[in-house]
Amino acid sequence: MAANSLTNRIYVANGLDGTVSVLDGGTNAVLATGQVGPFPSHVAVNARTNRVYVSNRAGHTVSVLDGASNALLATVVVGGIPDEIGVNETTDWVYAANAEGGLAVLDGGSNRLLTTVPVGREPQAIAVNAATNRVYVVDGGDHTVWTLQEHRWGPPTARVILRADPAALLPAEEAKQRRCA
Repeated sequence: MAANSLTNRIYVANGLDGTVSVLDGGTNAVLATGQVGPFPSHVAVNARTNRVYVSNRAGHTVSVLDGASNALLATVVVGGIPDEIGVNETTDWVYAANAEGGLAVLDGGSNRLLTTVPVGREPQAIAVNAATNRVYVVDGGDHTVWTLQEHRWGPPTARVILRADPAALLPAEEAKQRRCA
C-alpha cells in the first residue's frame, strides 16, 4: 500500500486478483480498481510525477500506472520475484527488490530496466534517501544492510554497510542456547 500525499490517493495491491484499488484518502471511497499483473504485492508512488509502481511477484514485472487516470502505462519485466519497491522522486529511479536476490533499477521516465544490482540473497526492505540519492536495502538472507549510490554517468554501485550477527536478532535465551551448542 502507498499514498500520494499531493493527490490524497491511496493505492492498495490486491494480490489474489491481480488488481490495484485506488482510494480517496479523505472519504475512504474506492475510486477505481485496475488490472496490473499476477500477484501484485507492493506499491510505491512518485508524487512528483504522479506515477504508481506495483511489483507483480508471479509476473516477474513492475506495473506503471498513471496516477491521474489510473491507466496502466507500462509493464516492465524485471525478472525474479519482485517484492518490496521504492522510488527516488528526485532522480525518478525506481527500485524493486528481487526476493531471489538483486535489486532491479528502473528509469521512471522511460519505464525501462536500467540494470540489476546484486545486494545479497534475500532483499526484503528498501529505504530511499532522495536528498543524497542513496538507497538502503536490508538483506534477510545474509543479515546485511546494503547501500546503493546512484550515478547519472553510469550504473549504481552497491556495498555492505552493516553485517548483523544473526544470533543478536534472536530472543536472548535462544541466542544463548545457539552459542552454547
